[in-house]
Amino acid sequence: MFPFDPWFSHLITASVGSRPLLDTLILWLADAHFLKGMPMVLGLWWCWYREPRDESRRFVVSLILGVTLAIVLSRGLQMSGPFNPRPLHNLALDLPLVRGVNVEGLCGLSSFPSDHAGVFAAFAFGWFRWSRRAGSLALAWALLAICAPRLYLGYHYLSDVLAGMMVGAFAVWLAFCPALAETFHRLARGAEAGAPSLFYPAFFAFTAQLAVMFNDVRNLGEVGLNGMIRLAGWM
Repeated sequence: MFPFDPWFSHLITASVGSRPLLDTLILWLADAHFLKGMPMVLGLWWCWYREPRDESRRFVVSLILGVTLAIVLSRGLQMSGPFNPRPLHNLALDLPLVRGVNVEGLCGLSSFPSDHAGVFAAFAFGWFRWSRRAGSLALAWALLAICAPRLYLGYHYLSDVLAGMMVGAFAVWLAFCPALAETFHRLARGAEAGAPSLFYPAFFAFTAQLAVMFNDVRNLGEVGLNGMIRLAGWM
């Protein structure tokens, strides 16, 4: 936590409780995982069929790679770095909390860096490589629909979000490096040409999970891991 984090957390949560309808809307938006990711994923599919297709698909493959790297890097840093409790769990801050917020849901998960900020910043910085207008819209969506609600609800400090955005920027820079971009584009092009009946269902499923940051996969993994631990305890 940086010195400016407590000040900013108190600033952004100062109006919590004064506008119940706004609180409810922000809480709903924070939990609407597919809705938040859908505009980005729809953009990927729109771009996939744009002409010239080879150039468009090269961009889509690199952007998907960048977003995937952002997920892996941000989650890896969360799990391997020092544990940083979230603002809503920091009793010393005594922040006002939105009614209905799930305080227990994020227990045990470090707040630094914000994986949401990393993923949607990766989308935004990637779209800037397509056009300034697309990048500006994606960045506005990332800041207003993704990052701001998480700051308002006490899920993250400002430094978590800024660090996450830097992770996203690095991931996109890495994914668009010519050697890496060409390798993955060649693999995707070969799979699409060789087995389109398998490629497109897999591509759809992957992008659908990308929209929710692989929450379903992670939840399934946690259930499986807990089941294995319980089974080992019975043996």
